[in-house]
Amino acid sequence: PPERRLLRSMVDYVTARWDDPDQGIWEMRGPPRHHVYGKIMAWVAVDRALRLFGPCREWSRLRDRIYDTVLEHGVDGRSDHLKLAFDDAGVDAALLMIPKLDFPLPDRILEATVDAVERQLKQGDYVYRYRTEDGLPGNEGAFLMCSFWLVDALLFLGREAQARALYERLLRCGNDLGLYSKEIEPDTGEFLGNFPQAFTHLALIESASHLDLCARGGPAALRGTQADRARLDVEATAGLKAIWAAFKKTRRVGRLRSSRASILPATHAKCGDKPQIESDPKP
Repeated sequence: PPERRLLRSMVDYVTARWDDPDQGIWEMRGPPRHHVYGKIMAWVAVDRALRLFGPCREWSRLRDRIYDTVLEHGVDGRSDHLKLAFDDAGVDAALLMIPKLDFPLPDRILEATVDAVERQLKQGDYVYRYRTEDGLPGNEGAFLMCSFWLVDALLFLGREAQARALYERLLRCGNDLGLYSKEIEPDTGEFLGNFPQAFTHLALIESASHLDLCARGGPAALRGTQADRARLDVEATAGLKAIWAAFKKTRRVGRLRSSRASILPATHAKCGDKPQIESDPKP
């Protein structure tokens, strides 16, 4: 019950605030604006609530209203792509995540959006977050996680060969340990910003998962929500099914039982004391 109340309160918040302007996912300086990605994420919140709780006329009407607003104000009339904001015909890299959200966008708009991101934000294999003025001096590098988002978007459009080729090139730009920073200088390949950056590595792993799903199940395996894809990807998490699923993927099975070295003793001294861990007995 507490979780249900919490989730319902999130929908109440979206109901009250979805049409407010904001700073967007990139927290841009300057006056608040109606960012398209934020509106679509409001739609996602209501859509997932309906999937969790079942039919609700009020929520269904709200979801339809957000959808209609995005198509009316969030699509560029000339190029047919999603815009960065209602008042800005440019694009931002967050729009590359739209195919993964199960938002019912017409194919022509989705394709035009990905093409616009490549045209406006891509330099070599790297994608900038945005090119619009954000109230800060100087220029930032390209965001590496956005390049992996492009891999996903291309894959969801059915451009598997292009997506896989880009992914392989991005793998080669990691350092000698396979680690990545937050940003990169496209002209020199120099890492910039936080290092190592978790967001970049999470995006890399997600792209690998999507490429694997597509190779095993074709484009149909990518449809739906993140939860739908996770079920296909994981297959099973416990029991004999999990062992079989792991063997199918790796052709090997690790330990079936935890080693004694991995088990903390049942009793400890005071909180904060270093626990004494037994090692495996010698044979």
